[in-house]
Amino acid sequence: MPLTKWERKERLGHGAVTKIARRAKRSIGHVSQVLAGDRRDGKVERIAARMLEMTEVEAGFPSVDAHHSEPAALSA
Repeated sequence: MPLTKWERKERLGHGAVTKIARRAKRSIGHVSQVLAGDRRDGKVERIAARMLEMTEVEAGFPSVDAHHSEPAALSA
């Protein structure tokens, strides 16, 4: 079963958002929105999933095909 945004946050731990932001060359706010499910960014999702040692789907990031280009907040 995929992780919820709260489970992702707990498992990533303290400082993960900053670490992901540096690796992805994105702002901390951007990464925070992606991890909360309010925004999509494949690079950020891949990095977070790797840090969790999971696939993107297992980490709670739905595939783009399943998403149908709707904002994440509306499809949840």
